[in-house]
Amino acid sequence: MRTEQKRDVKKYFFLLPNAVFELGLHVYELAIYAYLLRIEDRRTWQCVVSYPAVADKLGISVNTVAKYVGLLEEHGLITTERTDVFTKDGLKRNGCLRYTILPIQNAIDRFHERQLAELEQAGKLSAVVTQNIDGLHQKAGSRKVYELHGSIHRNYCMECGKFYDAQYVKNAEGVPRCECGGMIKPDVVLYEEGLDQDVIRQSVYAIANADTLIIGGTSLAVYPAASFIDYFRG
Repeated sequence: MRTEQKRDVKKYFFLLPNAVFELGLHVYELAIYAYLLRIEDRRTWQCVVSYPAVADKLGISVNTVAKYVGLLEEHGLITTERTDVFTKDGLKRNGCLRYTILPIQNAIDRFHERQLAELEQAGKLSAVVTQNIDGLHQKAGSRKVYELHGSIHRNYCMECGKFYDAQYVKNAEGVPRCECGGMIKPDVVLYEEGLDQDVIRQSVYAIANADTLIIGGTSLAVYPAASFIDYFRG
């Protein structure tokens, strides 16, 4: 007669976030994501493993692993980076990928941003009014986005007005400077600065003329943006 041996839950089991099942992922994405969670270092949220190793564990092809790892990155669940290895002869070769498991909220936000973009493409959404400055709504496919607090992707010289993208600012050492010597400032609303009046006007118009208003991802505690819902008449 076989006796059931009680297993240590922490040692033999791990939990998948409930939200991951609401992101419309393919079954292979779920399988690969679950395996990466299983082998990650819980202190760094990272693991290093080869495509063939993942394929062998899950019983799928290497090409399938590569395809769905790419989709996991696209969906904001993981990031990957190449590692290097050295042969006995001292030659440098490409190693396995290093995977970093990202907070699940990243993927949830991207999923909802894609849904809004799909509604706009279907002609069911007229505009997105956001306090975000990261440009992720546009990256998801939304066209008409009113950014109340500006965007980090637009940066201008405070002297001559020359435009610089976010990559230039990111790569700058210290305070980013223009060719003319002026300081480069991101096109975002800083403390005690007012909102752009044109953006306010367009946002209020979109809200006032909407049949349905979707409110998400906000505590409605930041003003004046929180007061805009008072213009909704639907």
